[in-house]
Amino acid sequence: MTTRQGASAQQQSSSIAAALQSNPLVAVSLVDCEGKVVFVNEQAARLFLDDSPKNCIGRSLYELFPRKWADERILLFGQAQQDGRSRVLRSIRNGRQIQSTITPLGAAEPGGKPRFLVVTVPGQHDIQGTEGSFDVVESAYADLGPLDVLTQRELEVLALVKQGLTNREIGKLLFRSAKTVENHIGVINQKLHTSSRVQLALIAQRAGLELSDAHLERVR
Repeated sequence: MTTRQGASAQQQSSSIAAALQSNPLVAVSLVDCEGKVVFVNEQAARLFLDDSPKNCIGRSLYELFPRKWADERILLFGQAQQDGRSRVLRSIRNGRQIQSTITPLGAAEPGGKPRFLVVTVPGQHDIQGTEGSFDVVESAYADLGPLDVLTQRELEVLALVKQGLTNREIGKLLFRSAKTVENHIGVINQKLHTSSRVQLALIAQRAGLELSDAHLERVR
């Protein structure tokens, strides 16, 4: 290995190590420009696929995820590679809100395929003060997991329950009566096997559910 190659590989290894060290709960992946998984830690394998790293490394995103989900990430890889800027992608995976930072690393060796470090954390995290260094992207797709049993209208109601609105307030926003909203909440409780408004709010909070999310294309 040449000095240049060694330095490049060392840089990638250092980036991964730094990401792991900063928070032992973060999900870390290294993916090339064509979507091949070069590295994935335990947290990433579990968060995205409920699997082990050995069953993910060496495989393509297209083997592991829905095509549209993979296409969206490959497109972001290309954009990041072109302008050298990281992307922060906010999405819903298995009914849980996640935030992934995609950072271009270049190739491990001359003529090799560009690689990207993907660091994912649950929830939505404030990046205020660093917006100039990142392009923030909202995913066009949602993997709703257990919330996939809900209709679009029920997801809208659930998102507004998360905001602490009353049935009357929700009804005004959705042009429905308070009684209709109450009926929706009853059905949502049945479908999600919950029994209180507080439980529903917690589920919606975990998913980071917003009103607009109800209209996202669903993937599984």
